[in-house]
Amino acid sequence: MKAMNGRLIRILLTAILFACLMRTTTARADIIANPDANTLWREDGNSAPAGATPATGHWNGPLDISASNGALQLNATDSKKYSIGRYVKINPGFPYLVFHIISFVPQPGYHAFNFGLTTGTDNPGLMLVSQINPGTYVFDLSKYLPDSPATGYLRFDLYNGKLALSDLSMVKAPPNRIEITSPAFAKKGYIDLGDDITFTVHLEKKAEDASLTFYDSYTMPQLKINDSQTLQLKPKDVDQKIWSATINLKSISGIRSKPKGQLASFHLMVKALILGGTLKEPLWTALEYPVHLEEAATIAK
Repeated sequence: MKAMNGRLIRILLTAILFACLMRTTTARADIIANPDANTLWREDGNSAPAGATPATGHWNGPLDISASNGALQLNATDSKKYSIGRYVKINPGFPYLVFHIISFVPQPGYHAFNFGLTTGTDNPGLMLVSQINPGTYVFDLSKYLPDSPATGYLRFDLYNGKLALSDLSMVKAPPNRIEITSPAFAKKGYIDLGDDITFTVHLEKKAEDASLTFYDSYTMPQLKINDSQTLQLKPKDVDQKIWSATINLKSISGIRSKPKGQLASFHLMVKALILGGTLKEPLWTALEYPVHLEEAATIAK
């Protein structure tokens, strides 16, 4: 009888220890490596471990960060404590950085949300000033990534507000994305007036209509391209999952970025409005190449 009771106690203690280990592991499962064949890593939004030094295993920086219910919460209450970052894996086979902005609650003062990724070559980054809009953001970073797998430093800056962000990941091919192509990219490394540009929206589910609007990331004024605020796309497949349009760039008006003769990389913001599909919020991207509108302007790469 004593032997049986001792065995039961050992079994019970083993079960309790296993449950505690599982709970601890789950609580710290913040970045998951290769959760599927399309994903290099994904931030699960269930924890946000922080440490005193930069590392791959935790966030580091003065900006307040927490996580719950699948979302990261960045809380900027001090204008001198605006940044946080961590090391992440980068791989040319997974060139898209994706995240979803759920909400931004502003506090008095200057408002901006920035991301930067140190890749060892040119370092891509986006700065949203004054307006931080909800939606899914997808960025093609292929031209910035090294030729082989490496580690990069991902940094977020937030000023005067609380930002909720989910689905942070690097992937091979996002199911929903805006693609911007031009022969000028390979030829010159930028686009200017007279160049042809093709905008293509790839969707996971069939849509009834798709159109694009354009913005300057600096204070987010809506731009006119070729004297129009909207670019209507047409379906390119029978399933109506691919929508596209090609234009010859003749003009862009409404720019607030300086110098006025150009838009630097990641300053031309593009928003897709999808009707009849499953996307309930806008799909965003930013052109990863500069736009050069005046011959005298210096091209910012």
